[in-house]
Amino acid sequence: MNSPVRFFRFALALTLLGGAALTVGGQPITPDLDHDGLPDSAELISASDRSNFRAWFVVLTESQFIQPSPAWAEVHRDCAGLIGFAIREALKRHDRDWLARFPYLTSPAVPEVASFHYPEVPLLGERIFRTRAGDFLPSDLTDGTFAATASASVLRHFNCRPLGRNLDCGLEPGDLLFFHSEAGADMPDHAMVVVRVIRGPDGAVGDALLVYHTGPTDGTPGEVRRLSWSALLHHPDDAWQPRADNPAFAGFFRLAMLDHTPMGGFDP
Repeated sequence: MNSPVRFFRFALALTLLGGAALTVGGQPITPDLDHDGLPDSAELISASDRSNFRAWFVVLTESQFIQPSPAWAEVHRDCAGLIGFAIREALKRHDRDWLARFPYLTSPAVPEVASFHYPEVPLLGERIFRTRAGDFLPSDLTDGTFAATASASVLRHFNCRPLGRNLDCGLEPGDLLFFHSEAGADMPDHAMVVVRVIRGPDGAVGDALLVYHTGPTDGTPGEVRRLSWSALLHHPDDAWQPRADNPAFAGFFRLAMLDHTPMGGFDP
């Protein structure tokens, strides 16, 4: 579907909802010019905001490996729960009261995201995760399209952009990698966070450091682990090896809120 048609659908939806729908809580409803399903006002547009968010996201994710925060609810302690928790906390104001709840931060001296702070995300509030395909429409704000939490599958399909299946895909700290396998898995989708990108003398990416939660396993609640991409390549179960020829390796992904370049969009 071409851009003029998408914009017409957005304008028509506003018209059908009536003039009052031009704002929500006094906030103007913005279009989805990059066609990633998120209202543009809920994305991090400036380079500084994206950089600061990445830094906080990585710090928070890696800190959970050192000592899980009591602010991270037990019910959400799995791979997607770790990512969702780190996203929300990275977007918050990091004042003295907030810092008191995170005594194990690896680097607390990170500048704040300036555009907005969770849970006061423009238009979305606490419901920052998209749950189905489609360009953003005003009706998405009231029909359950957005949720406060997301599974690994929902994160990958509706809140991320694919980068590629090799290390040379433009990888940055804060990007994600996903696995998907239906074979004997109660949770077929699994996600990890890239917390460090390791470059060789020539500047090429040679390795990456990953952090993830195992999810409940063998009757235990699981744990947060940290390992390198190169070590994962030698995992005894080849289904967990992040090789381009492994059909269970879905590839590397970037959070949609960090990339404002136009996507192809979704047809109805």
